[in-house]
Amino acid sequence: KTLSNRPSDIAFPMAQSVLFELSLLSLSSEALSSIESSLSDGPLAPLVPCVQALKEGRFDKVFNSEHFASLWANANRFEDVLVRLRQRLSRLDSEAKICEDFRHLLCGVSLLLAFVQSNWTGPVFEPQSELPPILVNAPRAKTYLQPGGEPPSRHATHLPLLAAARVILVAAAPRLSSCRLVAWWTHRCVRFHSCVLEDISGIMKDDLVKLETSVMHAMQEAKGMLEAGVPGVDNVLPGPAAP
Repeated sequence: KTLSNRPSDIAFPMAQSVLFELSLLSLSSEALSSIESSLSDGPLAPLVPCVQALKEGRFDKVFNSEHFASLWANANRFEDVLVRLRQRLSRLDSEAKICEDFRHLLCGVSLLLAFVQSNWTGPVFEPQSELPPILVNAPRAKTYLQPGGEPPSRHATHLPLLAAARVILVAAAPRLSSCRLVAWWTHRCVRFHSCVLEDISGIMKDDLVKLETSVMHAMQEAKGMLEAGVPGVDNVLPGPAAP
């Protein structure tokens, strides 16, 4: 049976989706504990350990988990990873689409946060031990990050992480229809991308303005869902993303 055919999953698209996406945001430990408890017996329970590892900065546990390891296994080129990602994302119309949407959202968020940690927030991690090698040594990754021809800064590191994150959070965002707050991550991904460019094009600036509007709409929708009766989670929605 599909998820929609099981009575226990009737509220899943509303409550579980918002709760899972909130678990990926920077919330208080009390809010996170409440959210993870609410997810522990739902369809997304298998992904909760990866969310916890992500919050602890354990990217090795996330990328080497059963959910994502096949993306990088035996990949000889970074392009192979992008092809695998696009193939998976093109098959999101399956019966398990809801769970697959969130699996891919978690992957995209993990890639983006690893990129942010390596370039801004720290602490410095050991890429050879914490990241799949194909996401560390990929000189051609920068060619996927030149909108309008503007090259990334020579000071930016681990560009493959951002390039792969963009495939999920930007290019495939419309396909992640189960994810209510994907616009927040799309905005965040484009914002961080703009920060590593030598010059920001007018098109990217316009995209950021449009995305900010989408974020506000998504947050208002999610707020309405929470106020409609998701237990144990109140006043935890963030504002528009900013680096």
